Amino acid sequence: MMALEKGVTTKEILGTDSFQGSRVLAGEGSLEAPISNVMVMEVPDVDNWVYPGDFILTTGYSLSHDLPALIALVTKLKRLGVVGMAIKPKRFINEIPPDMITEAHKNDFPLIELPITASFSKITHEVFSLILEKNALPPQGVAPCAQKGFLTGLLLDEKTPRADLESLAHSSGIDLSSPLAVAVIKVPRQGSGTRRPGRAPAPAASLVERIASIFGLKSKHHCEAIGNDIALLADPSDFLGLIYRKKPLVDEAVCDPACSIGIGTAGTGIDAVRKSYHEAQFALTVGKELVGEKGIYPFDGLGFYRLLFEVRNHQNLKDFLHESLGKLEEYDLKHNGDFIETLEAFFLFDGNLMRMSKELMMHYNSVSYRLQRIQQILEADLKDQTTRINLELALKIRKILT
Repeated sequence: MMALEKGVTTKEILGTDSFQGSRVLAGEGSLEAPISNVMVMEVPDVDNWVYPGDFILTTGYSLSHDLPALIALVTKLKRLGVVGMAIKPKRFINEIPPDMITEAHKNDFPLIELPITASFSKITHEVFSLILEKNALPPQGVAPCAQKGFLTGLLLDEKTPRADLESLAHSSGIDLSSPLAVAVIKVPRQGSGTRRPGRAPAPAASLVERIASIFGLKSKHHCEAIGNDIALLADPSDFLGLIYRKKPLVDEAVCDPACSIGIGTAGTGIDAVRKSYHEAQFALTVGKELVGEKGIYPFDGLGFYRLLFEVRNHQNLKDFLHESLGKLEEYDLKHNGDFIETLEAFFLFDGNLMRMSKELMMHYNSVSYRLQRIQQILEADLKDQTTRINLELALKIRKILT
């Protein structure tokens, strides 16, 4: 969690693009409470991993079959100091239960309904940007990145003049003329993955000194908490090997044997270091979702997926996704279906209907019928090699964009 003096408010984030189309269902009197962190909740045991000042995003998946627990969640979050929650229905719950809205009114707890088109990744990005921007406002005569942490400023601050950043880097013992690479450690937020029973993960900010010690980083400016991640800036000569050797110690420090680390490529200068940071973040997302649960994801080891980093915001990519999967997405949205997930399973299990039936817990004939309907909706033949390539690629692109 960020160590912040200032947070944004629920009222402020409701004005961002990512919250367009949302509705405030309850808690109008508490919209000015400060938010220090935003996180996605898809597990039921919230006690071990939320902190005061958190704002929760959820689809309700973890409690979709336990209506009383979903309603009781409001009171529990309020007790834990959570300042609000936004729910995206239609995917796993048809609507936000009226009793849940009543509980939110009783607790004066902000409860927001998101449209089905809302993107959690876009929301977290915009909220963290607002938080960083607010905390970047320095006292008179103090450089912005010195106020909020040098490494955060170096990687994210577009307002501080380059000359000031270079001067601060020099005084901090960082040589921007030599190759540098960035790694990002994703600190877990839930207690279920802890290595020791009853031991919950600590906020990222409290782990910085220990992580710096593990990697032998002499300067505090080489290791810093950014949100609930820890960023490392280091000489790339043996960076990857060092991370592989030190990974067990990192797992122990963050209380998660499946801790994820993304690693960007090396370069010289401010732009290269910033690119390395974004590559590390991208590697975390792509590595975990598309490459597999290996724990360490170097950007230059992503193969084909590196190409998507350069065009991930390009309209052509979005157009290709719409042309390939648009009809199926629209069908799922209209009928509250999950044909997209069935198609993902088709590629995951190489079209083996028996394995799909087992993993999806469906009858073999149901799986076969679903695949026939998918082909009808898309007007495509899954036996055609080009069609399969395009659809599998579109599914991977969809994960990155959403």
